Amino acid sequence: MSGDQDHCGGLAVGEAVGPYLLEGVLGEGGMGCVFLARRQDADELVALKVLKAGLPAEQEYARRFAHEARATAAVRHPHLVELLEVGEHNRRPYLAMRYVAGASLEDRLAGGEAMTATETVTLCAQVASALDALHEAGLVHRDVKAANVLIDATGDATLTDFGLARAEGYTALTRPGQVMGTIDYMAPELLMGE
Repeated sequence: MSGDQDHCGGLAVGEAVGPYLLEGVLGEGGMGCVFLARRQDADELVALKVLKAGLPAEQEYARRFAHEARATAAVRHPHLVELLEVGEHNRRPYLAMRYVAGASLEDRLAGGEAMTATETVTLCAQVASALDALHEAGLVHRDVKAANVLIDATGDATLTDFGLARAEGYTALTRPGQVMGTIDYMAPELLMGE
């Protein structure tokens, strides 16, 4: 996307969101847009996730966004994206996370280049260790998919996007019978309502 206004609530490259200057669009999900941004007072690149404006049931999405911040901050692990800051700009919440330079596993697989057995085992082990850390903290990610695994220049994996994570002690954000996630990656028992 260019510096023109986009469909992420009118935010544009070159605009300031809190202390961050938007430099590019990294991706867009159901409730937020992720920008490459630079913290102006520290000259630090971050991935800045901003809640989309005008969502239906906006209060529910704001609660989910706050939930993601709590879930992301709850666990520190070398293969989990690190939350740096939570803030609000013009009544829109944002999360500043460590920027992982590279591509998603989904992009890597779509590129058509085969991964070696060693690369595959290494990535699986790294993502599994990140999931272990989440599970030990009482969190279930609920949206593990290739688009949420980032691979950096050294080939290391980082698991991201905790928007659907479920944790013990948090208020349920889904109603009975409501299923959230990416259908292609859901457990069959969830799809059957079990």
